[in-house]
Amino acid sequence: MIRTISRSAIGGYLKLLRFPFDSGIRLLGEGPRASRAELVLDRIDALVREVAGRALRDEELLEHGARLRAATSERERAQSLREEAERRSQQADGRIADKEKQAKRQRQEAARRSHAQKERADRQRQADSRRLTEAETRRIVAAKKAAAETKAAVNHRAKESRLEQLDEEASALAKRERALVAEQEAERLRRAASKTKTARKRG
Repeated sequence: MIRTISRSAIGGYLKLLRFPFDSGIRLLGEGPRASRAELVLDRIDALVREVAGRALRDEELLEHGARLRAATSERERAQSLREEAERRSQQADGRIADKEKQAKRQRQEAARRSHAQKERADRQRQADSRRLTEAETRRIVAAKKAAAETKAAVNHRAKESRLEQLDEEASALAKRERALVAEQEAERLRRAASKTKTARKRG
């Protein structure tokens, strides 16, 4: 009976002592700080019950304190595991965020390089097109010049050939004219000789 009263008194005393702390913990809301504070209070509660149980030789109080201490240890371990899991999750989230940022930077860099490469290719194509156009223009100009020179040379050769032909024709005409003159002169001489011969015969 005395032990039952003692257990009840100790339980009431602990509740009274814990009340302001429990109220403060409730004000913290749910979170790691509130959980840790509650675990500290439970551990103190278990220790007080175990000490009182030994002092009063109350096995039930002692066992209650031991169970509370074991439960508190389990909760602490679970809390530590949750915090570690949360920490690792945050680290993983951070690594994922870093990877995403890195991937985004790489995509942007790849897009920039692709854009720059496309611009270089466009400039190269434009330069090649200009060079081809200039080369074609030079080729056309050279072809026209060569054609003009060829035509001029052909015309020059034709003129020279025509001149030679005219010279030959003029030379032939001169020869025929000289031959005609010589023939006329010979005819005149024959006539003159014939007249002279006739006149002698008469005389």
